Amino acid sequence: MQKRTRLIGGALIVALSVLAAGVSWFLFVTMNGGIYSIILNMRSRPNLDSPDLQRARTRLEEQIDAEFSWAMEKSSFARYQTSKQDSCYDGVNNWKHQDGFAHRCTLRVTNFYGFDGDFRNAMLDFEKALLAAGWHSNIHDMAWSLTNNSAVAQDRPTGRPANQYPDFINPYYKGGFALDIGWAQRGETRLFHLENTQAHNIGWINENNFYDQRKLADVGDVFREVTRDHTYIAAIAISGHYFEN
Repeated sequence: MQKRTRLIGGALIVALSVLAAGVSWFLFVTMNGGIYSIILNMRSRPNLDSPDLQRARTRLEEQIDAEFSWAMEKSSFARYQTSKQDSCYDGVNNWKHQDGFAHRCTLRVTNFYGFDGDFRNAMLDFEKALLAAGWHSNIHDMAWSLTNNSAVAQDRPTGRPANQYPDFINPYYKGGFALDIGWAQRGETRLFHLENTQAHNIGWINENNFYDQRKLADVGDVFREVTRDHTYIAAIAISGHYFEN
């Protein structure tokens, strides 16, 4: 009888141990976003000195330059300075957030342009050039942005004569590229949208950076340079990824 009791007790302990291990594994997998996320989080960061990585970056920069040429081919915008941000960062994959990648390297190139005339017409013409070059907006087109985002600008004094227009435009996309637009007008003092356009300043991205090389323009200097010649300044950034695992 005692032997049988010991066997039953031993079996019960084993069953409870297996159950506890199963529950612990389930909680571990769940809290880490599932099996796929666990596998992603085990992947190594890229070797930043790798020739393959450097070639990929150079190739992407050439592609971005070509995209600028096609998009601005028929534009009346006058080009001024260029800035670059080259960054690599860890993806976030857990029960709260799923990036779907372990690590990513992104190159962002920003050109600053000056232009004049009617702001709305100039931006609509620029969108036509973007569409002709194969870009599209996943959210709203330029006309919608200029009309429906206007309340954002009107709610805060900017000193902008044309303050019926917002100081940010919804992004455009083409393949693996994203295009962002920030702008300002002569006489303004609020230039943070120009600053934000030329660099990834989203908090969680900066926190996860393990490489961040910036050759950025001094926004105040380029603003003064452009607005000596033109009424408006636009910061147009094209970004793409040259590594992801």
